[in-house]
Amino acid sequence: MLNSALEKIKIPKLYDLHQSFPDALLPDYISVLMQKLYAADIKKGQRIAITAGSRGISGYAGLVEALAGFVRSKGAHPVIVPSMGSHGAGAFSGQLAVLNKLGINKNIAEIAPMGEIISLGTNANGGPVLVARAFLDADGVIMLNRIKPHTSFRGEYESGIVKMAAIGMGGAFGAGTTHRAGYMKMAKNIVSAARIIFSKLNILCAVATVENAYGSIAELEVLRKDEILSKEPKLLKKAWELMPSLPADEIDVLIVDEIGKDISGTGMDTNIIGRYHTKAAFGGPDINKITVLGLSEKTGGNANGIGLADFTTKQLFNQIDFESTYLNVLTSTEPNSAKIPPVMDTDELAIKAAIYTCGKQQDIRMIRIKNTKQLGSIKVTKNLLPE
Repeated sequence: MLNSALEKIKIPKLYDLHQSFPDALLPDYISVLMQKLYAADIKKGQRIAITAGSRGISGYAGLVEALAGFVRSKGAHPVIVPSMGSHGAGAFSGQLAVLNKLGINKNIAEIAPMGEIISLGTNANGGPVLVARAFLDADGVIMLNRIKPHTSFRGEYESGIVKMAAIGMGGAFGAGTTHRAGYMKMAKNIVSAARIIFSKLNILCAVATVENAYGSIAELEVLRKDEILSKEPKLLKKAWELMPSLPADEIDVLIVDEIGKDISGTGMDTNIIGRYHTKAAFGGPDINKITVLGLSEKTGGNANGIGLADFTTKQLFNQIDFESTYLNVLTSTEPNSAKIPPVMDTDELAIKAAIYTCGKQQDIRMIRIKNTKQLGSIKVTKNLLPE
């Protein structure tokens, strides 16, 4: 019955489209990093913690390896500490699996569990500011993260060093506590928490990267602890300027080949698709229907973001690790991002279902992308080519 309802729906022909975005590029970023690290005050014999998040940031493994090598060159001992909140199901074994898929492993440096979660004070909402024992026991901490627009809230600080301090360094419990106040208060809470964390920990420096629209490093800064709060907003502004986009503001059907935590915190970047699971973020194109076909390999079954789609496939559904996905939901306090849309047997049926329900039978404006991170080469219907 379902197949017969969709059998007459024709999928329009798609044409290759290559988009050009600002391509600012920092080709030898490891050399730039090493030149800027000279100010980090590391003494022989110290144990230095290096934060490691769960995002697939550009040059990730090389950056961590360079930081570990720099620490060793000072006669100190580098220790990689997972700083990813609830990702990896909030357990050390899961965190190791996430890092291994991102190229971060024990061959680079020792990887240590976060240990006990300690309260350092209270944030602006009255909730506890939590940090893992591994960071408190270290003689110094080097933070590393990419600066980019957040998928769920707007503020002077979004996804970056400040957020990693407030959410990533406190484990699953710390992340859940910060999220519990809601995304409308997130921008204020992460700053108040970060201020306390910076005052209590010996943050040697923070390595902040900004990526261009093609996912390559465009800018890299090494910030002293007293520079993080003043300079991160400028890097966020740069990230907004370099962010890619879809080539139209009104789209009938968007087909996304894959979503995943390595692509975006919400599986697919909400800023790109113009759909949000919170009221604290806004902007982007108007898309009538979205079909998601699969999960990325590196997401490890975490299907957070599937709730933003209108249709999906049985193949994707069978890949879902519900424990990892739902822990992510509980931590973020936003179940909308993990609600399961109608599941179709095949890619073809999932695409046809989106066309059938988009409100148009002719002249469909359709776009197909690999994921929201790779928008340089996409496929579009002929009626979108002039745009």
